[in-house]
Amino acid sequence: MTTDLTEQDVIMGRGEKRLFHSIKQAIDDYSPAAVFVYNSLC
Repeated sequence: MTTDLTEQDVIMGRGEKRLFHSIKQAIDDYSPAAVFVYNSLC
């Protein structure tokens, strides 16, 4: 899964909300034992 957060999302304050919803969706859909958050620059 990916949030595809941009620098603009973080600056405008949307990053945390989008990240939260992505993590919640992963938990609801897959019931994982753990969720890892990675940051990468592509």
